[in-house]
Amino acid sequence: GDGGKYQVMADAGLRLGEHGKLHLAAQFGHQDQTNRAGPFGGPQTATSPPVGQVVQRLGDPEIDNRSLVYNWQQDQTDYLTFYSYAIYTHRETLSNGFFRAAGDSRNIPAIYPNGFLPKIFNTSNDYQFVMGMRSSIGATKFDASYTYGFNDLRFDVKDSLNRSMGTASPTQFYAGILKYRQHVLNLDLSTPLELGLRYPATLSYGVEWRGEKYEIGAGEPASYINGGVLLNGQPTPSGAQVFPGFRPSDSGSFDRHSTSLYVGLEGDLSEHFSAGAAARYEKYSDFGSTTTGKLSARYAFSDAVALRATASTGFHAPSLQQQYYQTTSTNFIGGIPYDIVTFRVTNPAGIALGAEPLKPEKSRNLSLGLVLTPADGLYLTADAYRIKITDRITLSENLTSAAVRNFLNANGFPAVGGGRYFTNALDTTTTGIDVVATYAWQLASAGRIDWTLGYNYNKTKIDRVAPNPPVLAAIDPTALRIGRVELARFEVGAPRDKFQLGGTWSLDAWRINAMVSRYGQFTIRNANPALDQTFGAKWLTDVSVAWRRGGWELALGADNLFDTYPDRVIPANSNSGQLPWPTQSPFGFNGAYYYGRIGYQW
Repeated sequence: GDGGKYQVMADAGLRLGEHGKLHLAAQFGHQDQTNRAGPFGGPQTATSPPVGQVVQRLGDPEIDNRSLVYNWQQDQTDYLTFYSYAIYTHRETLSNGFFRAAGDSRNIPAIYPNGFLPKIFNTSNDYQFVMGMRSSIGATKFDASYTYGFNDLRFDVKDSLNRSMGTASPTQFYAGILKYRQHVLNLDLSTPLELGLRYPATLSYGVEWRGEKYEIGAGEPASYINGGVLLNGQPTPSGAQVFPGFRPSDSGSFDRHSTSLYVGLEGDLSEHFSAGAAARYEKYSDFGSTTTGKLSARYAFSDAVALRATASTGFHAPSLQQQYYQTTSTNFIGGIPYDIVTFRVTNPAGIALGAEPLKPEKSRNLSLGLVLTPADGLYLTADAYRIKITDRITLSENLTSAAVRNFLNANGFPAVGGGRYFTNALDTTTTGIDVVATYAWQLASAGRIDWTLGYNYNKTKIDRVAPNPPVLAAIDPTALRIGRVELARFEVGAPRDKFQLGGTWSLDAWRINAMVSRYGQFTIRNANPALDQTFGAKWLTDVSVAWRRGGWELALGADNLFDTYPDRVIPANSNSGQLPWPTQSPFGFNGAYYYGRIGYQW
């Protein structure tokens, strides 16, 4: 009944003379909002919404998007090819905050006599451009390329107000912008080597340079200032409600560059045994250097049975966003305004609470796989894996106790009431197994059914929670930099297993597809253990029917055919019944979705 959407796509390939080709594609579409909020079921008060009415929104945002793509190639000679491709996407997204009732202290009845539902309007422009050339010198092949990409994400606030400005407050605000830029130069080479093996080995090597820039742009002053208007003699919150704008103190421009050298060697050591080794050296302008490596092997006992294994190390430098993102909102505690900040790790107030320069994440990865082809048309793989990550980057809890506020206020940060920051406080180990089987079942005159079965099980365990930094422990010995809510998100916040079984029956012009999926249970923990909740496993069914003839394709389908929902949130966590569904549900909470599709190809 809601969430309607449409999408239009077109693409075409063109020849450019005898040696060139160009592929063009375009797409545009629209998605309406969905709403699965419930009616307010709490006691009626002067500051509450009307009992029994749905005033909140909980669901998918409204989205408008359009994309353009080109892919060009020119075969100049047999050994020289030029190429380029690019994609541009523009997306507008309207999402909702939380409803402010008419009598809510955050509302101004002269502006919104019936209360208001503030909204965030995001505009995103995303672009990637690549150009390069492929050629060879003797037996050595090389590929040289340049890549440029950017993303701009603008924040506007609609149907809101700045309570501290009183009736002079605007109802729409420009709240700022995030920008990211990246340049990449790459030279990739490969050479066959005669090492006395059954077949030549392949030596691959190359070099890459990457430059990055991240910017935070401040919003207009009305989106973040405190206008000084009091309520009952007390100050009121600063900035646009639902998303206070980025302040000048939050804004900034940050950049870095890195250089990578890599080499790999792989080949068939015998008729049954193949192996490979690779290494990568990276040097960052802000994190020094590191070397990672990978070993892989595959042994085929026969055409029907093979084993494969991989061991590798990994390295992930903190992103510029993790290091430098900062946003500020104002909370009133005892009638006094305090800035609650997501601190960048270089912020002096954040450092006073224990923020430290971020370290790179490092990983050790092991996998072992079995490949079986026991019969014609049947293919089965089973891969077990173990991934150990040290110094994992995550956000801390909000640190806003009275002890934290008092320390900050007495030590040069009079308006700061606490906040959070990114930290390397966790080590984790993830173990799991993936099983995938496919089977093409020929039915003679009745066509063919392509079966697919998939199963995944994985478990993440917290190996280490770093103790509070000494400066934070000295301020508040009871503070928790990482609490049970955040730890649960890693360990039990997602299903440990997922099962899928599907089949596609093809007969002449018809294609019928069905897929059943089972998502395992997951748990959401609360700061109060009595409010923890485990959500049970659920089955979903997707079906579609398609007919093709003379270049036309007509299709009808349904995702989540039987309208399955996750378990409801317990009343104590549902905000008086207004938020009845868990936002962490792996399959959402929109219910069934039905669609039709028309296509033509020539």
